[in-house]
Amino acid sequence: SIEDIARSSVDSYYGEAKKKKITLEFNKPKIKIPKTRMDVEKIHLAIQNLIDNAIRYTFLGGKVTISLKGDKKEIELQVQDSGVGIPEDQKERVFSKFFRAANVMRIDTEGSGLGLFITKNIIEAHGGKIWFESREGKGTTFYFTIPLRTT
Repeated sequence: SIEDIARSSVDSYYGEAKKKKITLEFNKPKIKIPKTRMDVEKIHLAIQNLIDNAIRYTFLGGKVTISLKGDKKEIELQVQDSGVGIPEDQKERVFSKFFRAANVMRIDTEGSGLGLFITKNIIEAHGGKIWFESREGKGTTFYFTIPLRTT
């Protein structure tokens, strides 16, 4: 159940969000999403990477929202934050191995630059797509879809 995986991922970050006074919200799907065939550990890791980045790069008192929806063909998960955003001139490199945007390196000197690279590989290995929308200083929303495979 993608909902169970997402809920577990969100639950594991409430303590971290509380430390930074960040509101962490999980929007469950409006309709029940059928169970689907997937590598549970890898999808869990992909979701955790997105939530971890969202919390890490959101300012004190900000907000991170995880939303899940689905239809007969695919599942969509979105992680939206009110954080630092991604500089326009660096957006094309976001999913590159070892890439870290200049503005986030000033905020957090730790990190390997592998999280989004790994997440992209996990989603694509499941036949899915990953993309984002971002405005520097306003926040970022990452999206991924994976096909619904019930058999």
